[in-house]
Amino acid sequence: MNINLDSIDINIRNVSITSGKDIFYIMLCVLAREKKVDIRNEYLWVIALNNALNILNIESVLMGQITHDLIRPTELLVFPREKEATGLMIVRSTPKGNLEPTDSDKDLVNKLIQACLLARVPVLDYITITSDSYFSFKASGLLEELEKSLKYVPPYKIESRALKVGREKGRKKREKEIARQMLSDGEPVDKIQKWTGFSK
Repeated sequence: MNINLDSIDINIRNVSITSGKDIFYIMLCVLAREKKVDIRNEYLWVIALNNALNILNIESVLMGQITHDLIRPTELLVFPREKEATGLMIVRSTPKGNLEPTDSDKDLVNKLIQACLLARVPVLDYITITSDSYFSFKASGLLEELEKSLKYVPPYKIESRALKVGREKGRKKREKEIARQMLSDGEPVDKIQKWTGFSK
């Protein structure tokens, strides 16, 4: 179900989304406006954003008892890719009062982060909302923690990261050796700094 952004009481097209709190209030307006939304059910929404963090689209992609095996990253990416989004936020509305993420919630978000990175449309936040509160993975630090996880990173990406780290370490080691040699050759410190980028 695609939400008509013009039908919402507030003008959200020009609002720059800076936090989960912004999304929480916008989704409350969406839920109040949309008569088709049954608040006794769970919903999974994908919000497509542009570079300025303005909302391009809000799409309900799942409804009912949402289990993690129902959620396929490729399906979540259809609408943001159509709108040429540069980022997305995922919102799960739940009639239950428990906002604390379970291990399976964290695992799902971890999987979504990696899939969306491959599609070059990063997950900017995953927010669980009820009618009176919300939980933001970004604000809690969980999003950043999961972005560092290697669990769902393809092996070639892990290898690529390791090679990059190895090259960087090798470059720094070589620069230190060059700086030591230049210093022992009597080169001025300012010249060594200029050529190696090291500070005193």
